[in-house]
Amino acid sequence: MNERGFALVTCMLLIAMVLILSAIASQSITSDLKVAGTDRSMKQAFSVAESGTEEARARLSPVSTLPIPDSNPTDTTWEAYIGTPIRCQQMGYNSSNTHHFIYNSVSGLNYAVKIAHKVNATGQVLRWGDTNEDGKYEENTTKGEPIYVITSIGRNSGAAKSVRIEAAKTPPITSISALYTKSNLVIKGSSTYISGNEPGSEGEVKGPGVISKGSITENGGPTVLGEPPTVSNCPKDIDVGAMIDANKARANYSLNSTGTMTGMNWGTPTAGPTAQSPLSCGADNVVYISGNVKLSGGTMGCGMLMVDGNLEINGGFQWYGPILVRGSLSYTGGGEKNVTGGILAGGTGSVDDIGGNAVILHSNSALHQVIGKMPLTVLRWSEVF
Repeated sequence: MNERGFALVTCMLLIAMVLILSAIASQSITSDLKVAGTDRSMKQAFSVAESGTEEARARLSPVSTLPIPDSNPTDTTWEAYIGTPIRCQQMGYNSSNTHHFIYNSVSGLNYAVKIAHKVNATGQVLRWGDTNEDGKYEENTTKGEPIYVITSIGRNSGAAKSVRIEAAKTPPITSISALYTKSNLVIKGSSTYISGNEPGSEGEVKGPGVISKGSITENGGPTVLGEPPTVSNCPKDIDVGAMIDANKARANYSLNSTGTMTGMNWGTPTAGPTAQSPLSCGADNVVYISGNVKLSGGTMGCGMLMVDGNLEINGGFQWYGPILVRGSLSYTGGGEKNVTGGILAGGTGSVDDIGGNAVILHSNSALHQVIGKMPLTVLRWSEVF
């Protein structure tokens, strides 16, 4: 009997231990599931918050169909909000403040967004632009578009996450003449026509025709117009490569050079009444070519052309907008060639050669058109805890 009693007690103890262990395991699983659910909710809230910053970027663009206008870009107290009034009030929105504006979200997601100008310690709105015309963009208080601080709080199943970015409209290409080169430059041929002047609403706007850090040699009677027509051995050092690096990620055509590219079409410019008239175009492509390239056979396009190497233009060619070349530039062969906008060549290792029915016209409208339709550039990103 004693042995049977001992066995019974032992069995009951084992059963109790199994039940206790099962309860602990069940509690642990439940806890793990709760943690996993919370983690999933936090990740989804984070994704919602990022969607809020993207709506703000899109609606601050000048081509947005539902724009958030910045009526006073120098106002340090201007603020815009996206979301419900209650959520926006929690972020600082005051309906009685005439400098505060509120907009409904277009996505239907559960986020609230605050947009404000970035202000420095002395109470000035900070801008993003090229203050010293070196091709590099920086924070400043005088040139470019205002920098926006965009804070978004996303919510999902009781979880909330906050994301903050700093963003600004893309600055225009730094162009100080119709043609800028760093190498020694040869301009040749009586049919070559380069002008830094352009029509304006109040008459012709005069600017430099050609600026080079090296020497400029004219052969065969080319026409070069501007005020002044040419500037050689100029100390102005524009970092063309930096502008290519800043914009190549926006390319909707990103190509590796095949050596010679013939008959490419990246938009069709409309020609003017004469060969020396500016082109026009409504397309806005951004083309990036990696490596040395020869464009020939009637290649044309509209927008921004960036060549990460040397560029040779052979035969007929039309382009509306800026052309940026990290290396050297040369025009060869016959055929009408018209660039309306401007060309910047940053190579220093060889002589740049312009001729062969080349027409290069400075145009601020062509330089700004493609840039004005780009989304805001994200300068900084952080998760707010």
